[in-house]
Amino acid sequence: MTNKDLEKLIASGESDQLEFKSSFGKEAVETLCAFANSEGGQVLVGVSDTGQITGLNLSGETLQGWLNQIKQSTTPSLLPDISVSEVAAEKIVTIEKLKTDTYQSRARNKLVAEAFYLTKDIEKYGSGYIRVREEIKSYPTMRFDYEESGDGYLVSLGYSQQKTATTPKATPKATPKTKERLLELIKKNNQITREELSQRLGIGINGVKQQILKLKKEGILERVGDNRTGFWKVKGRGRRFSWSL
Repeated sequence: MTNKDLEKLIASGESDQLEFKSSFGKEAVETLCAFANSEGGQVLVGVSDTGQITGLNLSGETLQGWLNQIKQSTTPSLLPDISVSEVAAEKIVTIEKLKTDTYQSRARNKLVAEAFYLTKDIEKYGSGYIRVREEIKSYPTMRFDYEESGDGYLVSLGYSQQKTATTPKATPKATPKTKERLLELIKKNNQITREELSQRLGIGINGVKQQILKLKKEGILERVGDNRTGFWKVKGRGRRFSWSL
């Protein structure tokens, strides 16, 4: 059937021997049974009730799958003639339709589409835009734009606002009381490590090292022996002191 014959048939509207179905399913099989039990007829799948061509996304296995479903659902088994008519893509898919979740897609190169499907590079046909829109819902600044380009269309993703980097958590700063607490901890355990001091004081290792260095310069703290077997020695026990960063 040529495109002109198809358009003419659709323009004639539904009748006792012609029905439109936007998709193939149980209703289409029931209609075929009704036609088989009367004078026969035709079912145009991919056409809405109002006569608008919505199109279908067909793979190499689609038609055989329909035939199997019809055969298994009817007794005695019904084997209708099935043919495919291709209609220009601009009559089926528009930019406005692509923005909805009810659009009907059409593969421009069925051989390439079938190859991608067989190699499992795509999961299924016709749901890509729907799934992309669903995925970016958690990104409120992301745009999914459509525009016509020549005899096709261009789709782009973009941000209206770039993601901002997370500000690193600042290391707690030492206070004048930190010096006093550090000396108290050393007096209680003169073999305490810098790591243990860091945990107990709530400051970083570098902060502990700076505190110890200043105490050494002030002549208040001294390290006796090496880092593994040595110990801390606090000098000037009777002194009162104040200190600030």
